[in-house]
Parts: sequence; C-alpha cells; structure tokens
Amino acid sequence: MSVRQFVSHSGNFMKLAQVFSPFARSKRCAMWPADIPQHERHVWKDSRKSFSTLWRVPMGSEFDPLRIELHQRFLVLVVRRGVIQLQHGATRIRAVEGDAVAISVSEFLAEVPNCGDEYSLFDLHLFHRMPTPGKLEGSLGSLVSKLGAQPPGMFPLWNAQTLLIAPLPGGLPIDNAMTLLTRLLSCGLQSTVQFVASGLDSKSTISDHQSPP
Repeated sequence: MSVRQFVSHSGNFMKLAQVFSPFARSKRCAMWPADIPQHERHVWKDSRKSFSTLWRVPMGSEFDPLRIELHQRFLVLVVRRGVIQLQHGATRIRAVEGDAVAISVSEFLAEVPNCGDEYSLFDLHLFHRMPTPGKLEGSLGSLVSKLGAQPPGMFPLWNAQTLLIAPLPGGLPIDNAMTLLTRLLSCGLQSTVQFVASGLDSKSTISDHQSPP
C-alpha cells in the first residue's frame, strides 16, 4: 500500500491500531521479520531474505515500550516522519526526521511518541548477512579489519535521506547490503564501521535456501 493509499484509509487503520500496533503481534511485542506481511516487503535483488519496507505507526497505537525482537536480521531504521526512542541496555537513542539508527542487537525497546500528525513513518531495511571485510568497497573493509569484531549495538546516523526507500532524485534504489552500507558511510563513518564490525562474528545468518518467515 502506498503512503497516499494509507492516508485515505487511515481512519479504519487507526481503529485497528487501538488493538494491535502495526508490524506487531501485540501492544508490547513485535517479532521481525515474522510480523511484517509478505506483501509489505520490497525484496532485495541479492537475497530474498533481505528487504525494505515502510513502517506506519498511527497516532494512538499506545505501545510503550514495544519490545522488538530481530530474528536473524540486521536492521537500519530511518525516520521519515515523526520521532522514535530506542533503548538497549544502557544505550538510549532519540531519532527525529532525517536520522537513522543501525541495529545489530537481537532485541530492543521502541517508543513512538504522538507527533501531532495522523501517523509516524519509518523506512526499515532488514538484511540477514553482513558482508565480510574482503567484500566491502573502498576503505570500509580496511577500517573494519583494523577495528576488529565489536559487540552488537545500536549506532546513530544523521542526514540519512539517501537511505529512504525512494531516495532523492538521481539516487540508486537500495536492493542489496553493499548499497546500503555504502550509503551509510555518508551518514556517519564511525557508526557505520562499528555497525559492520558488530555483525562480523554474528551467528545470525541463514541460508537463502530456507523459506523466509
């Protein structure tokens, strides 16, 4: 469903949101990608287990906080509209329009405050395999190799408009992990390197021959 179609149907959608928040099995728990319908996914060319999608959170969804569990996936969340507050352990991040957060932990908390509009909107990029340093373009592979494996975490990024599903005019679509990681560099070198390094030793990779959840 396009954003325009969503707005035209927002009344009915918001009634449903009073019971269950979108992409969540309850007001308190979401499991991604299992709770993201297949028809909402823009599947990447290099892997049918990696995809992008728009996450619409209507005003009044009333989850606080929502525990999001990532099943064998890395996540890049971009704020297109609204505000989101994320927490994992002692790490707390508040992201506003134009910000992004790269996430390699398997579980985190999310709160979406009412922003005064009908809904908040986020671009999600979920992928299941982090490229090895040898496959990374340019100096990124060298920087990651020097840093070494890092613990999973949440890494803030700024000026992230090029990470949107429909990027700025002249931009290339995001349809593989390499394109996404290359664009992340312009949003924050240190955060991108730490994000990649935090996924190098991850065991949360699965075969493309398995059926996607």
